[in-house]
Amino acid sequence: MKKILILFIVLLTVLNSFAIDYVSTFKQGEDIFFNSDNQTNAIPIFEGLVQSYELGELPQEAYPFYMKSLEYLCLLYLKKGDQNSSKDMLIKIIKINPAHKLNRSIFPRKLRNLYTQLKKGLVGYIDVKCPESDYQCLVDGKEAEKDESGKIPVLAGKHSVEITKPNFSTITKEFDIKVGETVTVDAPIIRIKASATILTSPPDVKVYLDGVYVGETQGTAPLDYLKQHVETIQELGVTPSELSNYFIINNLDKGQHVVELKRDCYKTEKFVLSIEELKDYFYKPFVLARSVGYLNIATTVFGLNGDVFVDGRRVGNLPVAKLEVCSGRHNIKVAFPSGFFIKTVDVQSDEVVKVNAVPKPSIVYAGIKPLKSGNIHFSNFEGNLISKLKEIKIFNTSDNKDYLSSVDGLLKGDKKVIEKIKEDYGESLVIFGIEKRVRLKRLIDFYIFNTDFFKIEQITVNPSDTGSVKRLIDFINSIPPIVEYTADVTVIRNPVENKPVVIESHNELLKKGDVILVVNGKEVFSEKDFYGELKTPSVKVKVQRGNQVLDLDLKVVKRPVQIRQNLNSLCYNSAYLYFKSNINNPDFDTIEVNSLKLNLGVCYLRFGMFENAFDVFSSINLPDTPGISAGTILFLKGVCYQEIGLWSDLQMLYNQYNYNENATIINSHGFKVKDLIDFTKAYLQAH
Repeated sequence: MKKILILFIVLLTVLNSFAIDYVSTFKQGEDIFFNSDNQTNAIPIFEGLVQSYELGELPQEAYPFYMKSLEYLCLLYLKKGDQNSSKDMLIKIIKINPAHKLNRSIFPRKLRNLYTQLKKGLVGYIDVKCPESDYQCLVDGKEAEKDESGKIPVLAGKHSVEITKPNFSTITKEFDIKVGETVTVDAPIIRIKASATILTSPPDVKVYLDGVYVGETQGTAPLDYLKQHVETIQELGVTPSELSNYFIINNLDKGQHVVELKRDCYKTEKFVLSIEELKDYFYKPFVLARSVGYLNIATTVFGLNGDVFVDGRRVGNLPVAKLEVCSGRHNIKVAFPSGFFIKTVDVQSDEVVKVNAVPKPSIVYAGIKPLKSGNIHFSNFEGNLISKLKEIKIFNTSDNKDYLSSVDGLLKGDKKVIEKIKEDYGESLVIFGIEKRVRLKRLIDFYIFNTDFFKIEQITVNPSDTGSVKRLIDFINSIPPIVEYTADVTVIRNPVENKPVVIESHNELLKKGDVILVVNGKEVFSEKDFYGELKTPSVKVKVQRGNQVLDLDLKVVKRPVQIRQNLNSLCYNSAYLYFKSNINNPDFDTIEVNSLKLNLGVCYLRFGMFENAFDVFSSINLPDTPGISAGTILFLKGVCYQEIGLWSDLQMLYNQYNYNENATIINSHGFKVKDLIDFTKAYLQAH
């Protein structure tokens, strides 16, 4: 007994929950009703179900269990000796559904007779006379049920009756029905529209009428159809099990209507319905032809391996040849040891699409969060932005608005969302916008961050400004060149002669004051002209030195370029991804790889990750020459020591450095290494 009481308490607790498992609960009550020595122990269970349904805690699908619970309560109250409550249950059942039929297998004749007597005192009847079959009768907006007599029982009172059938007129009448009265409803409905019945092979085909989606073919063909149309099915070469059930297109006016049948992996079937009279039309099954294309996925990077995924399904290792896919849009992802390749391609029927997979960092565009839910004002702006993002060659760009609901979490660095993004796209640059209103203007704050370091950068965009997309793209795409070509000279334009003149030279062939006239046969007028013509391994230069004009063959070398930390318009997140993803690129030479490492370290400095920056700088080996070189690396390692506060290590670093007189820190305009070290030593001694 104690165990049963505990069970009741648990069940009542479950019944008070909105997440009630009403099916299991009902079966537990039934088990007690049929198998327990004390059936009345099931009363609290069924009462709980009834109460939960009437309070709206259960879905409409629970209605059959609700009605059965009322039936069981009627019997259990009688078993308990509570005849009034039993009778009340019968009256309640009649009021809820006057056409309800009691379960004859569990209700004794005595109760069934009582039910009939109670019903006679509460209901009247509606008798519908309609020349059409398969009509629908709605009483007070709900589908009516007939009882054993073929009439519709309703509670006494005023009722609205509606007789309706697809493609026919609708008749609506109102009656005040008395107890025991039978009201006859004449419903001479007439046809006002036509219909067309089709079947498709295969099923699950989307149906469009005059460009509007009207539904999807489903199920399997009825047995009577298969028996009556054996020859047709054989003629079409259709497998009966792959033939859909009837799909009826209703409400067709006279004239011609275009129907399109669409399903992924199949060619679209298009035909015209010619409706000449208002009747039901039947068509032969429509057989859709398969529509597939092929993917060839490989990489031009020698010796690079990668796992290939198409639409989230792994299809093998690189290369993948002539992979059959459905025609349409497909997402391709290749996971390399050094990064990801992600691309969306459109494949036409019988087309072979070649994809060259090169590892790149990813951009994930999550969308724009509007001021009010569902109110999107920037669809054209957003479409243009996504197109421009996909034009950035150094990134794989994907738009995935599934993350838009997580924008608030992303702003706070939600680790679960970020890990999900990394799982799908690798270490990525995430971009999303949040709409705001400033006076009468609608603006968007765009946030950009890297999934590994979550250093948010923000830019505000006015979507009504035609140049705003370009500024945002430039912000993301402002990754500088990593190397420059130099002849170890510094020139400046002489405004009097309108020619570049040498102001500093580490090249033995050029001297300070030399005027540059021609480079590689092209006359030059500015610094930009001069530096733009420099190409390795050498250039021919004509210079004027005093009264002499000299023809020189200058050696040109490639040296790293360093991004500036005070360049606010530069998106360091995107720069970081670019530098990191290309360090192992076999197409880059030693100078370029060292330059990538240099700039990667500068990004770490920007992010405040000084230990990481120091480790990267320590792996760089540059010559001790003018411009970006060993002196630059020395200076940046010193910055790391300063930021961490390791002054003694900084002093040791400088003491161990064997510098030459011409070595510089940043570029040919900057400090010499000797000047930096002398200044730093003096400063440390004084402090």
